[in-house]
Amino acid sequence: MKKFSKKIVTLALVLLACSSVTLITGKILKPYMMVPPSHPTPDPLVATLTDMLLRYENKEISSIGLATITPFSWDQVHLFGPYTSLSKLDNRFGFAWRKTCFTTIETLEAYTLFVFTEGREVVHCFEYPTKQYEFYPPDNLSGIPMEEAIFILDDKGTPVLIGDE
Repeated sequence: MKKFSKKIVTLALVLLACSSVTLITGKILKPYMMVPPSHPTPDPLVATLTDMLLRYENKEISSIGLATITPFSWDQVHLFGPYTSLSKLDNRFGFAWRKTCFTTIETLEAYTLFVFTEGREVVHCFEYPTKQYEFYPPDNLSGIPMEEAIFILDDKGTPVLIGDE
């Protein structure tokens, strides 16, 4: 009977200690539970752009114009590669943009960030997975004008900016 009582006392002390920690910190500790970061719903433009690239591969269209797939008004698109820091994005735009564009590009390895602007306002953005088609950001620091945001695929299947040729 003494062994049984000793186990109950030990269990009661452990529970009391855990309760005290919970009361002191105001939190319930969950050491085995990891909550993944929340991501917004996938942008439908990702599927639309992929569809256009597939149609180009099947020779159904002669080029991929971003202006033909965007249901919003814009005048420039900016492309950023994987791991682009938010400070680099801030420097590029020079104005507030984060309320319009949620991105985790600074932590993503296999994505290109497309940011559409109109004047000095970000109107839309999406992270495009580079698994099948890898868009490389151009050296153009001021963005790509809407009328020049036209791509084809090279021999390796990589999207290449051709502009308004």
